[in-house]
Amino acid sequence: MTYSVKVIVPAMMKAEIDDYAMTAIYAISLFNDLLADITIESREILRKAKEETIKDLHTYFCKKGLSDVELTLAVSRVLLLLPTLEQYVKRIRENYHLMDVFHMIDLPNFYKHISIN
Repeated sequence: MTYSVKVIVPAMMKAEIDDYAMTAIYAISLFNDLLADITIESREILRKAKEETIKDLHTYFCKKGLSDVELTLAVSRVLLLLPTLEQYVKRIRENYHLMDVFHMIDLPNFYKHISIN
């Protein structure tokens, strides 16, 4: 929790993440085309969906009346948050796994089957 308060929240505030940008972050994360165990066709579908999401984000910032430089910075700030957020999610999953291994809390069955990779 401390990490999120000290690192994640300030980064999101600095990037001025609103609901639309957060939805774009969720979509880009969901449409991960770099997974090893998917077909080429699936990879292409995910890549196109991710590109469309980024185009939509670009259009959203365009409609806000930003200059070209501000527009580029706004989209870049959103995209640069992705690795930080992915690391944070991995850390949370690992923590839940450790809590389960050492019986620190009783996790519902659903959480026990989530991969930590």
